[in-house]
Amino acid sequence: MKQAGSILKQAALTLQVVFFLLCAGRLFAQEPSRAQPSVVGGTYDSSQIITFTIPAGTRLSASLNGSPRFEPLTPVILSGNAGEERTYTIETELRSLMPDSPVLSHERFTWLIDLKPPTAPVFSEISVEGGRTVVLGLSESGTIFYQLYHPFTETRASALVKPGSSVFLPDGAVLCAFARDPAGNAVPTASISHKMQETEDQLFRIVNPGPGTWANPQILLVDAPAGTDIFYSLDDSDPALTGLAYGGPVLIDAKGLITLRVSAIDAAGKQGNARVSYSVTTKEKPAELGLPSDNSLAETGEFGEIAIPFGYTWSFGDALPDQEGGRQILFSAVRGTRRYYPLTVSDGNVVWRWICASGTGSSTTRTDSAEQTTEREPTVRIHDWHFVSIEHTSTVYVSLDNKNWIPYKAPVFVDRKSARMLYWYAADWKGGEKQIVRLPAKPHFTGVSQYALSGAPVFLSAEPVDYAFSYKTGSTYFPESPEKGSPLLSSGLLVEVPGGAASAFTVRLSATLDGLNHGDIETRFFIDRKPPRIPSPGIPVELKYSRSPVTFTPTGEEQLVLSIEPKLYSTDGKTFVLTGDSIRPIAYTITLHSVDAAGNASATETRTLTVDLNALYVDSSRSGNEKSNGEPGNGSPDSPFAGLDEALSAVRGTGAWRIYVKGSTVLSRSHTIQAKVSIVGDNALVVPEQNANFVVNGGSLTLTDMAFTQTLPEQNVGILLPESVVQAQPLFDIRNGSFTASRIDVSRKGLSSLSLVRASGSVLSLTGSHFDSTSADYANLFDVMDSTLSMNGCKLQVSARNVSALSVSSTKTSIASSTITVSSVAAARAIEAWNSPVTLKTLILERTKTSVPNRDTAVWLDKKSILVSETAVSAIGFWRYKAVEGK
Repeated sequence: MKQAGSILKQAALTLQVVFFLLCAGRLFAQEPSRAQPSVVGGTYDSSQIITFTIPAGTRLSASLNGSPRFEPLTPVILSGNAGEERTYTIETELRSLMPDSPVLSHERFTWLIDLKPPTAPVFSEISVEGGRTVVLGLSESGTIFYQLYHPFTETRASALVKPGSSVFLPDGAVLCAFARDPAGNAVPTASISHKMQETEDQLFRIVNPGPGTWANPQILLVDAPAGTDIFYSLDDSDPALTGLAYGGPVLIDAKGLITLRVSAIDAAGKQGNARVSYSVTTKEKPAELGLPSDNSLAETGEFGEIAIPFGYTWSFGDALPDQEGGRQILFSAVRGTRRYYPLTVSDGNVVWRWICASGTGSSTTRTDSAEQTTEREPTVRIHDWHFVSIEHTSTVYVSLDNKNWIPYKAPVFVDRKSARMLYWYAADWKGGEKQIVRLPAKPHFTGVSQYALSGAPVFLSAEPVDYAFSYKTGSTYFPESPEKGSPLLSSGLLVEVPGGAASAFTVRLSATLDGLNHGDIETRFFIDRKPPRIPSPGIPVELKYSRSPVTFTPTGEEQLVLSIEPKLYSTDGKTFVLTGDSIRPIAYTITLHSVDAAGNASATETRTLTVDLNALYVDSSRSGNEKSNGEPGNGSPDSPFAGLDEALSAVRGTGAWRIYVKGSTVLSRSHTIQAKVSIVGDNALVVPEQNANFVVNGGSLTLTDMAFTQTLPEQNVGILLPESVVQAQPLFDIRNGSFTASRIDVSRKGLSSLSLVRASGSVLSLTGSHFDSTSADYANLFDVMDSTLSMNGCKLQVSARNVSALSVSSTKTSIASSTITVSSVAAARAIEAWNSPVTLKTLILERTKTSVPNRDTAVWLDKKSILVSETAVSAIGFWRYKAVEGK
């Protein structure tokens, strides 16, 4: 029985095992049961409550971050502290309800609770043509959203990109970006401003010292953009490796030949190098120069003067000293700034150079632009004028018209052309009270335009005046943004430089309103009070007189201002010709100065010279009549010829010549004139010798205000002599030319036969003159053929055995207001005409020596001649007044 019972129990147990195995086989033949969390694994920006869904007939155990196992019958809270990120890992095991049952499933779930504020996007940039390539970076994974705006073209662009993406940022454009990390946390907004365009490609400038030899040790002064590290050496070693750091003006107390090397690296990593060689040969500073004897900076403070005595020259900058001393140089500092002016002074032998320091600067402290806020206080920022960001832990609602409201998702764009308002509120901030951000129009500088050039002080101000403006100034390069403690613009800023100096100014304003910084504005301009160098007229200093036109080309800096008086010249716009006047000397005054683009004028250069076209001067009374080097006179006013022969010999060509005769001069020989010659006397007396006369052959001769006296050997009538001796050549022989006389007195005596003027094919014009001729046998004053003769206000006297004062043939003749006196023993005629029209007006014809009765006629005409007109003509001492051939 006991054995039977044991068998039954064993059989029953076997059936149970079989049943269990059948159920288990059926169970494992299906998809295993799993416990599911209420929140899937991932990254979250807030605490999470985790519950598990457990399949029926199972039980679940869990371990949190490796803790002892527990049954998650109640929710598991995954939390974190502000500013932290925490990872939670739960491992689960699912079993049946049977004791000691095997694990049906094993799972691992991970959650990241990220309450750590992410960092703002970072930017790296590479300059390219027309702008920059900007790479958008993020310190962790996430997504970046950027907005781009160009104020000039008024274009906008936006995109959602991954960290490491790049975007082209045109010159003048601004970019604003923000991001969200995988937890959904909003990254603080950041912006990159438009790049301020520098006027120079140089990384830095060595303002001082410069190449040359100086009489005092020099101060090292370097101008570079903010954030540039500068090093220097004096032993020709590489300053980047072993040089000294430059932090401001430093005295280089060294003599002899010095090789200065400077190395710099800017904030972007760009490197630059420069070398200057100069020498110092010290010479004691003159006591009258009010500059430091220890070669330190010459401090002028806010308002000061430096005296440059007479006998010294000076200049600012790198120019050679060219401004005369005897004056005070006034330095007036720009409020809250410090500037340096290199001043060079010379006594004519050596050169000193000091750095004049103007102003005292300002004390500034760089602070983080973001104000400290409490954890839940919203942070409002304005990014470079055009983008407004509001960062808060809860939802913010914004509106630009106070009507249409939207949740804040990205920085709000405002073009800032006119005054606007941005309205916002958050339910958990100040009870949801509406907040206002005032956004006036973007300000602008007044008083000067960008890159303007001025020769006068500049008064800077900014509009609109809603903002409070702090500023910083620089010279060649733009300064950093103004900081706490930077001076305030207030009503404006007067910017000037000392007279004789020139300097670039860069001014940067930071605008603040209602505690918010809205952005910076900047301007660059140049004040130039340095006069340009005196230009060169291009006329030699020694040139005071010229008998030919003078051609010159002025040269100088900037714009040339030229004045020529009188305005008797020609020009092609570059070269000028003082043309002179063919009938008189022209005394020219040429004044010239330069005016630069800023309106500064150089000193005036003045030249005076006389252009006396083809003019020759004769003055036998001048001592020596030689030039300073002992050479004979050249016919100029300062070195005249000694005689008229030299002047007439100097006449060339067929142009117009003027000869000015002063005093008494001898004419020793015959001169043929083919040019247009005018001889003007100044109390002049010309004494022609026996063989001397004027032969005008196709040219012209004009005589004014002078006397001619020629006395030839006397010869008795009836003595047989060679014809050349008995009858001399006329004193004036005019052939196919012209002869003009005004206020001259001509007297010719001697020989047996004389003719004073002989003309053929010519034009004769005689005014206010006296002609006198005396000979033994025959005398004739004028013998004119095939010509035109005009005589007015003249006096003719002729004396000989036989006389003919005026003989004309085929000549148009006009005589007025004149007197003709003849004196003869045998026969005399005042006027005899062949084939000529004759006009007589107010004329006295007189024959002297009337004691012997005569049969002479005053006016004799052949059949082809005619008296065109005769008015008030009287004949005295003649047998008859008029006779016509054959009558």
